[in-house]
Parts: sequence; C-alpha cells; structure tokens
Amino acid sequence: MPVGGGSSGGSVTSFDGASVCSASCSGCDGGSAPPKAYRRSIRHQLDLIEAQQCQNASSYTQCSLNPFCGCLQLATNSSLSICASLHLTCSSLAACANNNQMCYQPNYVRVKHEKCHKSPLCYPLDLASQIICPSIRTTTTPSISEDGICASATWNQNGITVAGGNGQGSELNQLDYPLGLFRNEDDAIYVADSFNHRIVKWLPRMSTGQIVAGGKYEGNSNEQLNDPSSVVIDKNGTMFICDRNNKRVQQWFQNANSGQTLISNISCWGLAMDSEGSLYISSDDNRVTKWPSDQVVAGGQGTGNGLNQLSKPNGLFVDRNQSLFIADSENHRIMKWPMNAKKLLWQSIKGP
Repeated sequence: MPVGGGSSGGSVTSFDGASVCSASCSGCDGGSAPPKAYRRSIRHQLDLIEAQQCQNASSYTQCSLNPFCGCLQLATNSSLSICASLHLTCSSLAACANNNQMCYQPNYVRVKHEKCHKSPLCYPLDLASQIICPSIRTTTTPSISEDGICASATWNQNGITVAGGNGQGSELNQLDYPLGLFRNEDDAIYVADSFNHRIVKWLPRMSTGQIVAGGKYEGNSNEQLNDPSSVVIDKNGTMFICDRNNKRVQQWFQNANSGQTLISNISCWGLAMDSEGSLYISSDDNRVTKWPSDQVVAGGQGTGNGLNQLSKPNGLFVDRNQSLFIADSENHRIMKWPMNAKKLLWQSIKGP
C-alpha cells in the first residue's frame, strides 16, 4: 500500500526489529523487507528527535514535567520505552501493517498501548520530542563533609572586605592589626582588634562595627584589654578573650560592660571551643590546655619539633570529632592532634 495514497510510495525502514517509515523508496508494500541502506538503529532515530527514553519503566509511568506524558513501551524491545504524549485519542493512532511488523507513515514507531488496543499501534515520534514532553530534571544533593562544607565546594578567586578596609585606625569603620576572629550562627563577625585593644562585632553588610569589649585604651582593669589576640563565643553569647599582654583569658557575658578573669598568668595566643563548650588555649609555654579540666592536650614536652612537641603554637581549630588542629608557628607546620593523642598522628602541611 503506497504511503499517502500516492503511486510511488515511501519505504518502510526497519530499526532493530521495530519498524518506522522514514524515507521514500520504491518497492515498499508493507510486507517486504527494506533495503539495508535504509536500516538504522531505533535508538538513533530517537536521538534525532531528542526523545526521552524510559529505561525499564512500566507503561504509562509519568516521565515528564508535562503531566499528559507517560512511558510507552516499544513493541519489540521490552526494556525500552519512549516518553510520549498520552493526550491522544485511540482513534488518532494508526494501525500497523497487516503483519504487525511495520508502520506505513513516516516517523512513526510501533508501541504497546493496551489501553487502546491489544495489538501494537503506530505512534508519531513528533509527539515524543522533549518539546512536547520535557524531561523531569532531578537534582542531586551534594555530599557534605563533617565540617558542613560541600565536598565539591569551590571558592571565588577574589575576596570581599567584610570588616575594616578603610586604612589603619580606631574609627568604627577601621581596624588596627586584627589578629583573631570568630563568626557566630547569625553570620556576625567578632574581631580581636589587637592594637585598638578591643573586640569589635561586625554584622553582615554593615560598614561599621560595634565595640563589645574593651576599647578604653590599653589597660588591665576588668573593662580594658591589652593586645587581644583571639576571641570565641559560646552558645549563650558569652565571649572568651585571649587578653595577651595582660596574660589572662577574660570572660565577658553578653551585653556586659566589663569582663572577669577566667585564667590568669598565661601567655595565651589562640582560643578554640568544641561542641561541648570546652575551651582550648595555646600558649607560649608550647602547649595547648583544655579548660575547665586544665588538661594539657598537646605539647607540654618543651620546645622542639618532635611529634610530641610544639614551638610557639598560635591559631587553633577543633573539628566535630574533637581533633585539634594547631598552627605550630616556629616549626612552620600545621599539626593535627586527635582526641586523647599523646603526640602528633598526622601532619597536614609542613613548611621548609
């Protein structure tokens, strides 16, 4: 039977056992085999129209953002379906050739559509394009490491000034030799503004800071600081400050006008706090002490570069497993001390 009722007809091309009429040729009578030159993979044909394929999906499974689209199984491949519009009347689908092995119309493919007929029907591939049946875009959740940072995270090559940046000075939009900082859960940044002898709180997107401790010149009264080098904040908003040149660690309760000495006679440098609220203090006597237990958790074996020694430890960080990371400044290395370790078990970075 000639395509479209004309006398010259169009060829029926077989695609891996499923048949699609796609090109004109002579000698196509619905039952004869097509020339090999016109054979091509049905998967390739689907690719040409950018049809979405349903792998191992049951018939009529929703496969598109278009709710009227579903999976239609190919008649000769039980594991492959196309995502196609189901918003067609059964009468609009064409019957296959007499032998059920091919379609007369160009760009039709044989599908199983048992809601319409038990035998395969020829379906127009144009209604299986992603224009008609756009794919459902699935989003994958990036893996998150224990520190809360995505494993695939990247950083911009240029930074943004979030505090200071207006030259050296003591105005509220300035800093003078900042040494330590802490960011709380509200994204507020607390800066140990060392040469201004104060702790300054900077809220997000603010051009000026707020003095929350010190700022009354250098001194050793409870409302003064002298070259603070580090600050951490607990869950209650209480500040812990390494008041370096006063050789003490100060505790300032939220909204207080003065602090109180928590630890005295300590040449502290860095502070860190774990998830349980314990405080860690690095000091010039080459050790890191945990408060309130007053336990030496790293170093304390004299100055040196052995795996159980430190030399002028500075900045600190405690991870969720309570492993302690130490900037061992005069040994030019970063050290990791797992909880309860007596010596270094791992060295992340080592300088010359």
